[in-house]
Amino acid sequence: MQADAFTEKHKLETKFNYALKRVQDQVKKHGEHLQVQLMDIEIELCVVDGNDVIQRDAQGNLQFTRKNIRERNKQQRVLFEQEFEVEPYYASEVPSDLTSQQIDAFTGLVIKEANSEEVPETDNVDVQLGA
Repeated sequence: MQADAFTEKHKLETKFNYALKRVQDQVKKHGEHLQVQLMDIEIELCVVDGNDVIQRDAQGNLQFTRKNIRERNKQQRVLFEQEFEVEPYYASEVPSDLTSQQIDAFTGLVIKEANSEEVPETDNVDVQLGA
């Protein structure tokens, strides 16, 4: 992730790093929520015994019937295709050593778009994981 690479290299507390962390926290929170949803799908569709005890293989992985693994994969694809909103937090100062990939990744989230007029800080940006 571009943000992790940037913050690893730039450890000083700057306005840009602060803005980046605010946006990163939103994305991480969504990732944690997504992980819970994925686990719920797996638990719902995994094999259980007659006492409703979850069955695992020798490596500890959940077991699925052929039908249920297809359903699990289908439900997971739907989750990964969903967009979620991230509230931009625009930095008032932008570092001069950003790579073109970082500029592309951060524009609209922590860097205001150059061709746009003053964008209110309350505009949300749709983000899609797995895209």
